[in-house]
Amino acid sequence: MQNINLKISKIILCVLCGEILLSGCKEGNKPTTANIGNHAPKFALTDLNKKTVNLAHYKGKKVILNFWATWCPPCVNEMPLLQEVYNNRRGEGIEIIGINYNEDYDRVKKFISEKGVTFTILIDSDLKVSMDYGVIGLPVTFFIDREGRIKEKFKGELNKKLIEDILNRF
Repeated sequence: MQNINLKISKIILCVLCGEILLSGCKEGNKPTTANIGNHAPKFALTDLNKKTVNLAHYKGKKVILNFWATWCPPCVNEMPLLQEVYNNRRGEGIEIIGINYNEDYDRVKKFISEKGVTFTILIDSDLKVSMDYGVIGLPVTFFIDREGRIKEKFKGELNKKLIEDILNRF
């Protein structure tokens, strides 16, 4: 029975990974403007308290915008680091927004609670924001300056030195 569950889990993981890789290839997807130097695409998504959050609410602050999922090991690995940065640098006008890649609300809420995450978590239920930002594969993190411009984009798992270096440059 355990062997069957493992095989089913692997199949589900492969399907999800395939969906992520192909999401940028779907008919009707438009090119992204989420490039370094451009203004970050605007969005409004729902947080875990069912409140609508707009990127415009963060104007005047530096924003780390992290696209992630609970089934993504690098995403899970970087959550404590993002929380540490949030705890240590929030007083400097740095905010972190985690955008979950289309997972079930209850699953995400449970995960965030278990991990002790207190920064803003939003759910991209139709993947529109992920597509607007050109997200293919996870995690992807955008560093947005106080004027709303993308200063850095990083694909893959973050580390403390990288985050500090980027934050100190802008």
